[in-house]
Amino acid sequence: MLLEVEAAMGGGPRVALVPVGLVYHEPGTFRAGRAFLQVGASVITDDLVEMHATHPEGAAQLLTERLAAALRREIVESEDRETHRLLTALESITRADGPAGVRDAAARAEWMRGAMRAYRYLREREPWRVLGFRGEVERYLADLGRAGLSDRALTRRYEAGPVSRYVLHEGASLLVALPLAAWGIASHFLPYELTSLVVRALRPEPDEEATFKMVASVILYPVCWLAEGYLVWRLGGPWLLGLFAALLAPGGFFAIAWRDRIRRVGRDTLGFLRLVLDQDLRRRLAERRATLLGDLESLTRLVPAPVLTGSERPEETPS
Repeated sequence: MLLEVEAAMGGGPRVALVPVGLVYHEPGTFRAGRAFLQVGASVITDDLVEMHATHPEGAAQLLTERLAAALRREIVESEDRETHRLLTALESITRADGPAGVRDAAARAEWMRGAMRAYRYLREREPWRVLGFRGEVERYLADLGRAGLSDRALTRRYEAGPVSRYVLHEGASLLVALPLAAWGIASHFLPYELTSLVVRALRPEPDEEATFKMVASVILYPVCWLAEGYLVWRLGGPWLLGLFAALLAPGGFFAIAWRDRIRRVGRDTLGFLRLVLDQDLRRRLAERRATLLGDLESLTRLVPAPVLTGSERPEETPS
């Protein structure tokens, strides 16, 4: 289409073809899912516009290949959700030794692109070694989850002062927000549970789950709120109805934030207690983490630099 438009314009202003990539984090999780948008350099089309006049099919094919290559430079081709989960976790592990925020979103996406290029290259040449490394990463993450720990917890120092301040700050925040959070939970419980029930009944694919939840909530939440508002009006009159309407949005916000915070505090507390009660747990997990990082470095050394940087495709690189 671009080549046809360029030909029809007859030398007027050129149309820029710009690749835009989206790198997702937890795409199937409502609210927690997010995406990083990266805009690449425009695709060169001048020679293809001239070629289109004599060989339109060949020009269209070359343009498609250039656009595909440009898009690959802006996205992370992680093949499936499980591979993407492991890739994201591995990137976090390599970043955990540095200060918070040491990598911006663009640098993290670039690291993951290079890791996937290395993964595809080594999967063809060292399949058993790659499979073993992937299995070790899966087992390490599973053991962290069972312990209620994150990888970054292994790199932190837990001292009495910071831990006490953390407990006091989080406990006070939860207590202060409790009344409004309780109101929000009460007013949003019915539509929330109905939305979950409908989505479970429809059984969408994991990548579509968040979309189904949004569509169902757009329909069910207003209906439930109208029914609740009518009940509140019947019980307390216009004054209580006005209070219900005024607190509907902030109550929902506080309910979500309060629930997420109490889960996080509970997880952190259990993880800290396990580290205190099992003095050897941190050492064992830290040793396995160091082994993973060492294996990752050894595997990376087997990959030619052009493959890591994306200047040469893995299948074109001699073994």
